[in-house]
Amino acid sequence: MRTIKIGFVDFWPDFDYKKFFMYNYLSKYYHLIISDEPDYLFCSSFGYKHWKYSNCIKIYYTAENLIPDFNIYDYGIGFYYLSLEDRYLRFPLWLIYSWNELNNMEDKNIDKELCERKFCNFVYSNSGWADPIREKFYKEISKYKRVDSGGAYLNNIGYRVPDKLDFIKNYKFTIAIENSVVPGYTTEKIIEPMIVNSIPIYYGDPYVDKDFNMYT
Repeated sequence: MRTIKIGFVDFWPDFDYKKFFMYNYLSKYYHLIISDEPDYLFCSSFGYKHWKYSNCIKIYYTAENLIPDFNIYDYGIGFYYLSLEDRYLRFPLWLIYSWNELNNMEDKNIDKELCERKFCNFVYSNSGWADPIREKFYKEISKYKRVDSGGAYLNNIGYRVPDKLDFIKNYKFTIAIENSVVPGYTTEKIIEPMIVNSIPIYYGDPYVDKDFNMYT
């Protein structure tokens, strides 16, 4: 098994490279050594330490609504639909969060138990970077029937839910609105309701039908 030296810089504060999908994938085919002098440097968008490295191949990964700067990075992994031959891989965030769950999902007929669940939920932590339509939509739906909000933002149940999936599985519908509306930017927000058989009320990626069958 070939040995390669890799490094990770500029990732989010609680980043654990052992849980990173690229580390797990590469470790199946290579003997990986974490090094301060890497052959391949994985970078993200939470700092500038990548400038300290010059003699390595830089691979940019983002879970945010950002486009890699290919003047700085050799390769990029992200949300957008880009055509740069082998220099770019579209790998949206939902693939990381939920691939195993999606593979294990089975068709489930609508039964009495599903129909007797509560109406709709809304779970978000903040609105600072979000499209304003999220709050507007929540308020409009609430005029029709109560929507239980279990996150820190617009909370109306008296506490912040500790387990999102365990909470939303009790609802027929889940409001699933992305932070921004950009082609290719599809996160876990549409997937989480599907996993627990709650119907996502989705607004976001205008090309979401490229990833999901919108008629099922």
